[in-house]
Order: sequence, then C-alpha cells, then structure tokens
Amino acid sequence: MSGWRRLRQESKSGLPQDCVYQYNPDPNCLWAPLSYNWLNFSIYGAYQMTHVFASNLTASANQFNPTVFSPTWLKEHDVIATESEPPLFTPGVVNVKSDSFQLVVIPPQLQFHLPPAESADKQLGTIDAKFTKLIGLVPHTPFTSVAANIQFHYSLAGKDISKVTQSLFSSDGMAAWKVFENAAAIPCLSVTYPEQDYEVRFHSNVFDHGEGKKCLALAFSYFRDVSERPDKSSLITTHALKWKSFVAAAQQRVNAITAVLS
Repeated sequence: MSGWRRLRQESKSGLPQDCVYQYNPDPNCLWAPLSYNWLNFSIYGAYQMTHVFASNLTASANQFNPTVFSPTWLKEHDVIATESEPPLFTPGVVNVKSDSFQLVVIPPQLQFHLPPAESADKQLGTIDAKFTKLIGLVPHTPFTSVAANIQFHYSLAGKDISKVTQSLFSSDGMAAWKVFENAAAIPCLSVTYPEQDYEVRFHSNVFDHGEGKKCLALAFSYFRDVSERPDKSSLITTHALKWKSFVAAAQQRVNAITAVLS
C-alpha cells in the first residue's frame, strides 16, 4: 500500500472533509471485511446501474472455536431450522446456509451474511432474530470488534474507466491520480473517519464480474472496537441493531458519489 495522504475532499463527493485517504494502484486489492465473499445467494438478475452486491455483519474475536457452531447445535438453539444447502463443518471453518442468512465461522471471525437484495427492514428482522441470538449464546467469547458491511456495485458499462476513477479519486489542490507513474493504473481508495461511537471505513476499487461487466465497488464498513469493554456482547448486538441506519447512510453516500460520476 502507498503512504497515507490527507486531502481536502470536495463536498460533491459525499465524503466528509476531514478524512484519512490511502491509495493503491493495484486493481486487485480487496477490502478485508468483504473479502470472505462466499455467498451463493442469487443476486444478479438484471445488471442494474447501482445495486447492493454484499451485506454482512462480522464479529471478530481473539479466537473462535468453529466446532461449537455445528448444524446440530444451531438447530437445538433455534438459529436454523433446516439448511438450504449441505453445510461445511470442519475444525477450521463452518459454513451453514439457511433461507434467510449464511453463517461462516473461522477462528478469527464470525460472519453473518444477508441476501443483499432484501430490504433493510427484512434484514434487520433476521439480525434481531438470529444474529443477536448467536452472540448471546457465546457470551464468554473474547470479542474484539464488530462491523456492519455493505458493498454497492456501480456499473461501468459504456464508461471510460480511467475517466471515472479520475473523477472519483481527485480533489482540488492535489489529485490522487498524479501520485501514480502509470496513468493507466486503476487505483483503490480507502477512507477512514469517526462517526458517533464507531468508525466508518470506506473502500472503492474496480471489480470485474466477467464477460466484460466491470463495475466500481463502493464498500462501507461501520466498525466498532469492543476489545477493552466488559460488556462486549451487549455492545455488539446494539451495534448490529443499527443496521437500517447504516444502510441508509451508505446509500446516501453512494447516491452522492454516483451523481458525480454520471
């Protein structure tokens, strides 16, 4: 990754003016909270100009024991009724999919994936009924953080990618574009800024769906550190139940950004 740079961001971009920016010319760089994109939900359908590509909650810990989250245990505690696909259950990873969510547990993280095409109201209902129950079932887990993650994809069909990224990654006084020796490079942009009792992490890069369908990925992570708090489980569920406000805030930012690019 390149060094950190602090720039003045024009209000038309929809991002706060006091942000930390980081640029990377590698078109393959990934945003960590959504890099575990093992979803099998059918979300494509018509290739829309802007659509939600992935939605999930992640609870991180010093060490999860994936073997605890067996399909039998999940059914006994009414987290799932039946699996919509055969589950994956190993000492290192659990992957269970129901009709309303997909649960992935690896040693450092519990991932709760939601069907991106569902309304925020329906997603929140699933979070309230299932995610909060999961967290409550493992109260002694050494949780370290929680994040609500939403990723949008903006279609680049018929657009000049270099012009689109130049429009997005530029501001008065200094253009991020100029930090690259190769003007054809496709940059990644990462922005971090505080908001209320959590931190917003924004990441953007060009994503290739294949068959010539390239898009601009606009990913938001509403992150809260709970490592030093005694009421970790309570804070995680409280944060998760703010889901609708996170989705609305992310959509507002996306609308502002894509207005600049249109």
